[in-house]
This record gives sequence, C-alpha cells and structure tokens, in this order.
Amino acid sequence: MSTSCKDSKRTGEQGNAIIFILLSVMLFAALAYTFMRGSQTGQSNLTAGQAKLAAQEIMEYSNRLGRAVEKLQGRGCSENGLSFVNSYQAPLDYTNISAPADNSCDIFNEAGGNITANAFRDYMVSAASRTNGAPMFLSSNAINDLGTANSELLFVVPDLRAEVCQAINIHLNISGDMPAHTIDATPYQGSYPAALQTLGTGGTNPAAVTEKNAFCLLNGTSYSFVRVLIER
Repeated sequence: MSTSCKDSKRTGEQGNAIIFILLSVMLFAALAYTFMRGSQTGQSNLTAGQAKLAAQEIMEYSNRLGRAVEKLQGRGCSENGLSFVNSYQAPLDYTNISAPADNSCDIFNEAGGNITANAFRDYMVSAASRTNGAPMFLSSNAINDLGTANSELLFVVPDLRAEVCQAINIHLNISGDMPAHTIDATPYQGSYPAALQTLGTGGTNPAAVTEKNAFCLLNGTSYSFVRVLIER
C-alpha cells in the first residue's frame, strides 16, 4: 500500500473517531437538557433516562470527592485535619479548627482538594418537601461489617427524588426493597464521635447496606445517597 493510501486511511479513522466523540457529547448534552427542562417545569417524575443521568452525575461527583480525600491524605492531611466548609453547607457547619490555616486540607479550596461544591438541588424533591436541602459530610455513622465499629466519614446527598435513588441502587447492583435506616446528622468537624447509628443493622433490607461503601436508602422521609469517604 502506498504512503498516500495509508495516510488517507489514517485520516479517515481519525475523522470517524472525532465524529463518534462529537455524537457522544451531543447525546449527553441532549439528555442533560431534557432533564433540566423536566426539573424546571416541576415535572413530578423523571423518565428512566433522566434518573439514570442524575444517578451517574451524583456517583461520579462522589468518586471525585473520594479521590480528593485520598490525595490530601497522601499530602499529609490527617483524617482529623480535613475541612468541608462550602457555600452550600447551611444548616450544618463544617468548621474544623484542626484544619491547617493555609487551606491545604480544605476539600473545596484551590489550595487543597480543588473541588467545586454542588448542591444537586435539581435532582431533589421540591423545596417545601426537603429535610436538609444540601449535601452533608457526617462523622457519627458506621456501616455494618465495613472496617471496624468506628464511625466512617460519610458524604450524603439527601432529599433525592425516589426515582434517582432507585437508579443509583440499580447502577450499584443493589436489589430488593429500598433500604431504610435513620442517618445521624452530626457534621464532620475534625473528630469522630462514637457511632450513633450503624447502617445495615435493623431497618428495611439491611443486607443491601452491610459492607457497602455506597448506596441509596430512605432516611425517614428523605431518599439519601451515601458514600463512604474514609472507612474506619
């Protein structure tokens, strides 16, 4: 095969790859736009595709948080020295007096984890029905049979639409009835009190939560996504 033919073939393959990427981006954008329209117009239920898109975004964000925590720990930040102070934290307060003054252990600061805070309110129930309305970072809940009986550091997105919570569990291969258990809302401020709740003991379908580091459950009347950031 001549050089010109090889070059032509290579150019064609590159062109096909670019077209595929562009189509993927356009499809994702279309799904996101459809979701936003449904959310903003007060649509009571999301389609399966919209719920799946929301679930994927929440889980990917939680994974970025997990990687940021690992990065900061690798730099020398202790599990007691992290800070989760952010613009959406009310009504909880994540001020940690043990965090370095230079913000090097702050998850939501450029000097630290460099994560952008996200409230995920487009994926929540109506404002009047919310119990908290903002992601939480909690320090007094343990997960049954995950590590020791000590409290874990949890990232929790409360007040989700039921279909988003269901889509999360489907993605995580969690089957059966929706798990139900009370989550203690003690905010992380640099210490870990004795576990006031152990998720995966009692409640509904505890086996779906036992040993898991990510899941969605019903906390009272609030569908909540839970992700372990530090297993203890």
